[in-house]
Amino acid sequence: TKIINIRNNEVLEEIGVAAFYNCQNLATIGPDGTASGIFKLPKIQDVSNYAFYGNYYGATTVELPIVTRIGKHAFRNPFSGANKLTTITGGENLTSIGDSAFYGCNVLKTIGDTEGLVYIPKVANAGYRTFLNCKAIEAVKMNQAGSYYCGIYNGAFYGCTSLQKVTTKNVRYIGQLAFYNCNQLVGVDNNDNPTQV
Repeated sequence: TKIINIRNNEVLEEIGVAAFYNCQNLATIGPDGTASGIFKLPKIQDVSNYAFYGNYYGATTVELPIVTRIGKHAFRNPFSGANKLTTITGGENLTSIGDSAFYGCNVLKTIGDTEGLVYIPKVANAGYRTFLNCKAIEAVKMNQAGSYYCGIYNGAFYGCTSLQKVTTKNVRYIGQLAFYNCNQLVGVDNNDNPTQV
């Protein structure tokens, strides 16, 4: 729980299941000179289940330029109010985000390169509790090709109190409590100008 820095010269290619589970204070992964609060992971394509579960005092930004999958509970914050993660860079190649992956990341606001937007164009489904209590998220853009039916599963955006719009295509399923307490939400639609839910 007291590990703060990991220096890897940017050669790290794989992080196993629960590798940094409950490393509460881990603040730096990357070569010498990487700023505190940043995880530089340029060669990681798959963030395993529970990989950074409980990292709630450390990372503010995780750089994942080629990531294709983020596993279940990968960045989950089990303690309300402590998490510092605001930004995941990358995301354009993401095809899968596991259940509860960002559960409790209450200051997460950005996935991708546009601040204030969760841009996951190749992700068709928002799984069970994926973004539960991510109170800073304002906008989500997902499943942009529309090649797949979109599912927004139970509790996917539960407690996302700043969420205003979800832009997606071919929504087939919206589960229980998917948008519970999303009191700023104006719409879920196929384009950038959502109509009223």
